[in-house]
Amino acid sequence: AALAAGGEVAAPPSSPPTGREATLRDPDGGMFTVVSDR
Repeated sequence: AALAAGGEVAAPPSSPPTGREATLRDPDGGMFTVVSDR
């Protein structure tokens, strides 16, 4: 999982971020939380 500049995250179409905070599944099987600053 790679975070882009600006607090955005590249997520697969099957797991779109919802709201300002979203918990996504990492391809390695882990979980990580991303918070958008927009």
